[in-house]
Amino acid sequence: MEGKFETKQIGLTDYDKSIIGNMIKNCAGVVIREELLNFLPALIEPMVQARFAESNFLIRHGKTAGQIWKANNLPRLKNAFLWLGNRLQEMGCSIENNGRADFGTNEARLFDPDKSTLCLRNGLLHRAKVYASQRQGQGNLGPRESRACGHK
Repeated sequence: MEGKFETKQIGLTDYDKSIIGNMIKNCAGVVIREELLNFLPALIEPMVQARFAESNFLIRHGKTAGQIWKANNLPRLKNAFLWLGNRLQEMGCSIENNGRADFGTNEARLFDPDKSTLCLRNGLLHRAKVYASQRQGQGNLGPRESRACGHK
C-alpha cells in the first residue's frame, strides 16, 4: 500500500532453486540453438560474398580442345584436338595457372570458353575448317581405290 516492493518468501529450498535454474538453462539452450539455425545463414552469407569479392575469387569451368572442336561440328580427325589445342594455347586461351583436367590416367588442357569463342570468330574456325579439309584429302588409297585409278 505504501508503494514499496515487498519480497515474499516462497519457501524454496536450495535444491528446488537448482532444479529450476537447470530447467531454465536447458530450455534457453534449445531456444538459442534453434534461433541460431535461422539467424546464422543470413549473417554468414554476406560475409562470404564480401570475402570472395575481396580476393576476386572466381570459379571458372574450362573446355577441352576436343569439346570445342565437337561444339563447332568439325569432322573427326586424328590429332585434330592436339592441333586446335596448340592454336588456342598460342592465342592465349588457356585457363590461368596451366589449367588441366584429369580423365583417369590422361590429362587434358583446359581453355577459357569465352576467349576460345572469340578466337574462333576471329578466324580460327576458318583455319580449323581448312586444316580439316586438307587432312581429309590425305587419306590412304586402299587396294580398291588404286585399281580404279588404273594402278596395280
